[in-house]
This record gives sequence, structure tokens and C-alpha cells, in this order.
Amino acid sequence: MLPVLAGIIFIVVWLGAAGVWAMMSAMGGVMANDAGRVDPEHHLLMLIVMFAGEALVALAGICGGSAFFLPTMRATLWWSFAGLLVVGAALQVWAVWSFLSAAA
Repeated sequence: MLPVLAGIIFIVVWLGAAGVWAMMSAMGGVMANDAGRVDPEHHLLMLIVMFAGEALVALAGICGGSAFFLPTMRATLWWSFAGLLVVGAALQVWAVWSFLSAAA
């Protein structure tokens, strides 16, 4: 019972943190081009890629929490958690870096 509870708590906390991060990113991302230094298409691409990365990071939490109570799939779920987390974070970093380099 304890692994199931721990897994559910992990998933709920992870998704809550991912939701807060997405809201903060949305506010910052929408306001990022206030000066108009980057064309609107590039700004939209940054927002789309950033939110795609955030969705992958949120899905990583489901895999990580499920690994607590599915022992037969634990290794696969932890690798999925790590892969989704790394790819999602890389997408977010690339989106911001690409936007900042276009603004320079």
C-alpha cells in the first residue's frame, strides 16, 4: 500500500509543479517579444516548442510515479522518466536559446 501511495503523491506533486512551471512559462513567453525584435512566427515557434517540452516533462512524472508501484516494469519506467525529462528540458532550453539568439 505504501508504494502505491508514494507513487500517487509523486505524480500529483510532479504534475502540480509542472502546471505551475507551465503557467510561469506562458506568462514569460507571451511577454518575451514586447519589444518586437523577433518576428511573430519565430516567437510562436518558441512558444510551441517550449510547451511541447513542458508536456514531455509532465509526462515524465507519470512514468516516475508509476515506477513506485509497478515492480515488473520499474526499469523501463525509470528509463522512460529519465528520457522524457531530458528531452523535455532540452526542448525548453533550445526554444529559449533559439529565441534569444534571434533577438540578438
